[in-house]
Amino acid sequence: MFYLAKALLAKRGIHPKTHKGVISLFGREFVKTGEISKETFKLLNKSQDNRHKADYYVFIKFAEDKTKKDIDDGETFINHCLNFLSE
Repeated sequence: MFYLAKALLAKRGIHPKTHKGVISLFGREFVKTGEISKETFKLLNKSQDNRHKADYYVFIKFAEDKTKKDIDDGETFINHCLNFLSE
């Protein structure tokens, strides 16, 4: 999800250096303009929260059902972005 968001920004000549920058600029460039829905953007934000927890909380465990939902959300995000690109 992160790399897809980063690629969409790159298509507009925008090259953020951090995860936070990607999310912030993605919101500004695609969500505020109405090109990508707020619901889709929330999926990207949630994935960043999960990535942060996985990277920095050594003993964190993710429930299997929650992980499956996160994978489904990732697929939804990807499909929405691909639909945007094809328009």
